Amino acid sequence: MDFFCNTVVLGSAIAEDPSFQFADTLHPRDILAQMVDFQDHDSLRTGILYGVRRTGKSVLLRQWLLNLPYEERQRAAYLTIENESFVDIKKDLNLLRSNNYKYVVLDEVTACKDFTGCSASLADNYCSSGMKIFIAGTDTLSLWLAMTEGLFDRNYTLHTTHIPFAEWKRLIGTGSLDDYIRWGGLLHLEPTEGELHHSSPLLWTADGMRQYFTSAISNNILNSIRNYKDGQDAGLLGCLLQRNAMDSAVYGLFGSLTRREFINYMDGISDIDEKFLLSALKSLVLVESHTFDEKNMFRQFKLPDVSRTASAFANKDDKLYEVMNHISKILLNSAESLLEVKDYIGRYVSAAQFLDIVSYLRHLEVFAMRPSMAFPPLGASIAELERYNAINRELHTQNLVSQPGLRYAQADCMKKLILDDAVFASLAKSDQEKILQTFENGVYGLMQEDIVLYETMQQCKQFGKVTLGDTSWLTYRSLPIKGYKAEFPRSSDDFRNKEIDLVIEDTRQGSSYHLLEIKHSAKMSPNQSQWLRDSDVLARIQRKNGTIQSKTVLYNGDSGNDGEIQYINIEEYLTTLHTHGIAETLTWLSQP
Repeated sequence: MDFFCNTVVLGSAIAEDPSFQFADTLHPRDILAQMVDFQDHDSLRTGILYGVRRTGKSVLLRQWLLNLPYEERQRAAYLTIENESFVDIKKDLNLLRSNNYKYVVLDEVTACKDFTGCSASLADNYCSSGMKIFIAGTDTLSLWLAMTEGLFDRNYTLHTTHIPFAEWKRLIGTGSLDDYIRWGGLLHLEPTEGELHHSSPLLWTADGMRQYFTSAISNNILNSIRNYKDGQDAGLLGCLLQRNAMDSAVYGLFGSLTRREFINYMDGISDIDEKFLLSALKSLVLVESHTFDEKNMFRQFKLPDVSRTASAFANKDDKLYEVMNHISKILLNSAESLLEVKDYIGRYVSAAQFLDIVSYLRHLEVFAMRPSMAFPPLGASIAELERYNAINRELHTQNLVSQPGLRYAQADCMKKLILDDAVFASLAKSDQEKILQTFENGVYGLMQEDIVLYETMQQCKQFGKVTLGDTSWLTYRSLPIKGYKAEFPRSSDDFRNKEIDLVIEDTRQGSSYHLLEIKHSAKMSPNQSQWLRDSDVLARIQRKNGTIQSKTVLYNGDSGNDGEIQYINIEEYLTTLHTHGIAETLTWLSQP
């Protein structure tokens, strides 16, 4: 048969093809079973494998065909798209169908510039006639656009972007949660820890990190918008496409995204060698508001990871507090002088463009909603309750990064800059270790919180049969089981909060609550559970006759208990959650 596509592997050649033989040596992703289920039971929709680079899409597609019974595999074809038009791909599909081929993979389908506009024909013309088609591509935003238009309600979508800790550890074969924080999200380990079978390791050097951001995320958005309706629907991001500035606008969004803190890179990074962070700060702007109005976009610079380290020494060690303030000021002054903040922000990237980019990153499932709730005090007036509603509207705009390694990479660059600072170098070794340990514990602690919150949220969605990619707070809050971070401001004007890192609310029978604190520590300490014992916090949570089912500290040590507080190893929790789901995990947490 003569194909328009240059790279075609037919069923009779699959077993001998090197790329299929390689795929056959690897552990499959968990979702392979769902691909097989789709193959057996769904005859009308197009299968879509959806996720950023290095999350195992091509390997999964090959494993899907390899797992077919021998006779069925002879009716399979794997096409890798390069620059072919969709018209030519349809001719190839017609040829395959006329020769009784049933199972077809179209890999890198987004390389087809006219794919989004023509995708409906996959379901209408081929799947409806009995063919089983799975598509995947590097530009996952193009696939999302196709799902919302041409393949709307005619697609079966599986997501690969997020790799849960338990699955990542199974695929890698080793690794702790700290390893997952450093390298998680992608199927690789640091080369010194062993070569991974799934793909060549990606070094989190400045250059390697930059290349991954550019190819997997920025170019994803760029190419998808350019190709979608021939770029006519670029909208607010049109000027960024023309200036080719998408990379710099997206790159810095992966910083420390805490309440009222949002990081955006506004300028390109010219020097990515030994002074990587200093040059990166040329384009670092922290917006102190989620409203993104122009006035609030000119707020003062701030570096959350560095300033948090400085705050840890306040009123405890004046010398180290002054050193960290010194380092922070150097970074801020350098950034302000290099950037020309007000001119650049107001002229080139608007508040609306911020929201567009964040929206795309959520659709790519690189960003996710960070569910949070503020609980008003008992006896709050109607006016106070209205202010708390406004607080919650702001909290619902928070984002977390689903790829831990991307978040860690920037913090690691900050750490390297601290090491290079002359004042830091003049300190005694013991003081240097205190600063670095405080910095690292802060970063690891925040990232552990986000990992637990995100994986819990995903399991809540699965239990509630909600699409994992749905980022609507209105949808999420209606689920029968939902997890969120809980904050307890002393007043609606005072954000020095009491907080519980994770509250899991179960409304299947009344309202019951599971309270969890998340600590990056292997030692039990009474301070870790102070809010789990706080009478005001407990009363606010139980205000509607709810019951508290369990109080737990997730930490890095061995599981045990301290009176009414149970201590559970955080890796054990994540493994139980992934293996058994949220409902059984709650039953497990409730056991004495």
